[in-house]
Amino acid sequence: MDNDELLKQFGELIDQQLEPIKTRLDQQGIDIKHISTALEALAEGQREMQETMATKVAILNLGVKIDKNHRSTSTRLQLWKVSDEL
Repeated sequence: MDNDELLKQFGELIDQQLEPIKTRLDQQGIDIKHISTALEALAEGQREMQETMATKVAILNLGVKIDKNHRSTSTRLQLWKVSDEL
């Protein structure tokens, strides 16, 4: 057996030993891509939820202002009616 044949056998042996490692690394790469995609989707959902909540808060604040204005106006109208009756 000469050196070329021996090197060829070593190369084949190394390739055989590395194949399961390559397969696992490929699978981990796919898993990492899936995790990355899931995290991006989660972040987008959170951004959307924050925007929705900000809109709801703005609407609630507007409702509170309208309610205060309505109460103030109602109170003034009642006082006006009472003063007219006097």
